[in-house]
Amino acid sequence: MFDRKKWAKEYRKNHSEQIKQYQREYFQNNKEKILSKHREWIKNHPKESKEYQQRYYKKYKDKYIKLAEKRRIKDLDMRKKVMELISGKAECVRCGCKDIRILEINHKEGGGNKERKGFHYGRILYKDILEGKRNKKDLECLCKVCNIIHFIEEKYSDLCGKIKVIWN
Repeated sequence: MFDRKKWAKEYRKNHSEQIKQYQREYFQNNKEKILSKHREWIKNHPKESKEYQQRYYKKYKDKYIKLAEKRRIKDLDMRKKVMELISGKAECVRCGCKDIRILEINHKEGGGNKERKGFHYGRILYKDILEGKRNKKDLECLCKVCNIIHFIEEKYSDLCGKIKVIWN
């Protein structure tokens, strides 16, 4: 007697690359249709969707953790390269701080928040700078403290000369 399940399993095993190629092509050709149906299902089934996401995360938790660690390392490397491109060294141009975790890109003339809102996340800005699509003349590398001081000086420049700051 013909065992359809056994035959299908064997077929998938022997033709896995062809099946993957077909699935990729089908997805590329019907991407919008597939994604809109997916979004609609999630919208109509929020409870089931959340449960599925939780089960999926539990099943592949180790994989998520490894990917997150790889992404974190890659992002830090990208940040360091961008900072080196902007200021020559990955350090604050005011105080000389070299800790990459607290270094930020500062827009000398302001407007960084408006530019950042145009992107979904910072990596796109970094990629544009690395690829030369974004001019870096109006950018500088500052640590968080110096960046806040710069912001206060720009925002309240009329008050800066009148207020005396006392450091202990």
